[in-house]
Amino acid sequence: MDFRPEKTGIIAGGVIGVLVLLYLGISVFFMSHFYINTTINGKDFSGRSASSVEAYIKEQVKDYKLTIKEQDSKSDVIKGSDISLQYKESDEIEKALKKQNGFAWPLALFSKKSEKISIAVSFDETALNEKVQNLQAVTAEQIPAENAKPELQGDTYVIKEEVYGTAVDMDVLKEKVEPVYFRISIRTGYGEGRMLCTSEIHKRFQGSAGCL
Repeated sequence: MDFRPEKTGIIAGGVIGVLVLLYLGISVFFMSHFYINTTINGKDFSGRSASSVEAYIKEQVKDYKLTIKEQDSKSDVIKGSDISLQYKESDEIEKALKKQNGFAWPLALFSKKSEKISIAVSFDETALNEKVQNLQAVTAEQIPAENAKPELQGDTYVIKEEVYGTAVDMDVLKEKVEPVYFRISIRTGYGEGRMLCTSEIHKRFQGSAGCL
């Protein structure tokens, strides 16, 4: 078999040429796609383009829902579709993509990259207020909470037990619900979305705590 130096050099040159072309081709790909091992807001988007990531976010926002857990195992759900929740397009994803150097993709194979981006949304505030007004916790009988206190019964003072109550502090409720929609993240669209416990928004007697 002939292993003349000239022939060996041609073969080696051809192999190197193929490797260079392969490297350049992959580099061009990663100029418009995220590296392998890239997460955005905790979600893996390896090899995805900016438009693909944005399409995913739009779908998650569309399917978003807020579950409000209430007393006596009751719950209410406010769906994104109920309040015309929509993703507001921005350049956040493109900015995150431009941070990476397409030619440095080999390094990404041995490391992980994590990005945090803000996701802006719009929704119908009137529709949200209507949904809040119709929550079971709001439409139920509003029993005010009372602290335990001494009470005179005949000639003796006895401690009257506290009343937990069901009255809802509407200001606190709105403070809890509205920011949820302003601070949506990519991952919140999964499964049941976010949850709020109504023990956070009931008017409680002093010193009460816990989630009922």
